Amino acid sequence: TNRTRFFLCFAAIYNLACLIYIYLFIANTREGDGTQWMLAIFWWLLQDCLFKPLALAAILGNVSSLALYLFPDVEREVEEKWCQASLPQPAPSPAWEADKICPPESDPAALLKP
Repeated sequence: TNRTRFFLCFAAIYNLACLIYIYLFIANTREGDGTQWMLAIFWWLLQDCLFKPLALAAILGNVSSLALYLFPDVEREVEEKWCQASLPQPAPSPAWEADKICPPESDPAALLKP
């Protein structure tokens, strides 16, 4: 449609204008400052896109493993509730019963209730 084309053209022109502004900024700095600025941006992107997600995944993985080690009852409860849905079950006759079979409760707090 025309609105979509207009939006895409506007976004492309805006991005091009931003790039030109950044390139002019880099061109008007001294060589050493421009290099430092580019290295700072590279380091920031490396941290935000690689290091922080990897560290967060490692920390959360270790914390969840420790929680499952310390509280084995939780692991059994979760396996029981989630593995029930994967067992073959007879097909329900009315359509409204299909929601009762799968998936299990999506409320995380319900998994911890006795």
